[in-house]
Amino acid sequence: LHHIVRHANGGAAGGAHVGPAAWASEGGYAEMLCTAFAALLPPDLGGGGLRAPLTVDCACGVGGPQLAPIAQRLAPLLPLELINRPGEGELNAGCGAEFVQKGRLPPRGLDTPPPTTSADSGGGGGGG
Repeated sequence: LHHIVRHANGGAAGGAHVGPAAWASEGGYAEMLCTAFAALLPPDLGGGGLRAPLTVDCACGVGGPQLAPIAQRLAPLLPLELINRPGEGELNAGCGAEFVQKGRLPPRGLDTPPPTTSADSGGGGGGG
């Protein structure tokens, strides 16, 4: 919501507008993130992108559905594997940032990550 308000208000929000007005939406937020990520990658990837998938613990919260279109758009550059989506369990039960940090355990669904796996526990319930 903060992103949408900031872009909708533009320069009136205490500074220069930081992107196209079209970014003042949920879809615009995804567009901004994906465009910025692609710009950070070296140009010599040859269209292959980054090979190892990034596993994202959605903590059975509202962040999972919001991340799905971003994951789809980033797939050629960075495959995202979304685990613990809404409906796959109780919010933050055995997953989420607090569970991972305090328990020093991987989230449910990622028992023992291989050494080359990256993972994020975003805490879709607001805890991460």
